[in-house]
Amino acid sequence: MTDVNLDRHFAQARKHILELCEHYNGEKEKNNNDNIFGEWFGLNKVPWCGIMVSFIYHKAGVLEWLKYKKIEGGKKPVGFYHEGFAYVPTAYDYWLKQGLKTHNPKGGDVVIFDWNMDGYQEHTGIFIKWIDRQKGIFQSFEGNTSADDRGSQSNGDGAYYKQRNTKHVAGFFNLMQ
Repeated sequence: MTDVNLDRHFAQARKHILELCEHYNGEKEKNNNDNIFGEWFGLNKVPWCGIMVSFIYHKAGVLEWLKYKKIEGGKKPVGFYHEGFAYVPTAYDYWLKQGLKTHNPKGGDVVIFDWNMDGYQEHTGIFIKWIDRQKGIFQSFEGNTSADDRGSQSNGDGAYYKQRNTKHVAGFFNLMQ
């Protein structure tokens, strides 16, 4: 597989990621973090924002290609365990060390949040698009969050589109490079 074929695949995968976000928008957990994403991952009833990102990447066909890149000596390994990741700080640290952080996110990239900017990454989602780049306002798709701004943003009841500000972003990560 050439880098050109991988680039073509990742361009198609980005489109598919965005379609999957639309499909799963509003998907709610049953109770106590019991949800379809955790069932798929084999680790249910735990915080699941990273698991949802992994699920979307899997459904879009990205995880298999990322494994290919790692096995066949592609540019960089990307730190997915089994079928994805569950613990946000571990993914953040690994991707940061691999040089995958980007200041120019594209739809489908991973966003990791640090709500208090205290060095602890609490939450993750998928970058969708800029709403107002100059003001740092963007749209993301996140799991295990609340539909509005009143509930928990890191331990809510479903998967929703959110409007966020970069002041709470620890990093954007382009895993498809």
